[in-house]
Amino acid sequence: MTGISPSVKLNIELKDYGYSPEISRAAIELVKEMGFESRVVIT
Repeated sequence: MTGISPSVKLNIELKDYGYSPEISRAAIELVKEMGFESRVVIT
């Protein structure tokens, strides 16, 4: 991702209460699309 310092890290906390069964897959796809694979933690 251009324009964002490599020191920036991202923590994504998913809270699914049964309404969005695909939320995990969508979050992973978005992280890959944005090029943050090595800078993100998903909890």
